[in-house]
Amino acid sequence: CDIYINKEAVHVLPVGEYYYFELQGCQVYDHNCLIGTVSEVEEGYQTVLRIQTEEKEVLVPYVDAFIQNVDVSARRIDVDLIEGFL
Repeated sequence: CDIYINKEAVHVLPVGEYYYFELQGCQVYDHNCLIGTVSEVEEGYQTVLRIQTEEKEVLVPYVDAFIQNVDVSARRIDVDLIEGFL
């Protein structure tokens, strides 16, 4: 079931916390190299970013080990992926 509210009714979150809708559409960079755009944020056992690259979709766990910086105003997420991840 989807719930819709006016954006003005959304409460401001503490620094370092984001609503999923703020992450969707952000460009994702690995060591300043654009890898794709967040198409969806999925929640389950662990929150993951579904990233659409030029060739495929990849899932990146939303954990400190991978996520280095999030700047929703600049629509940018910096990650540090392990070699061979993509």
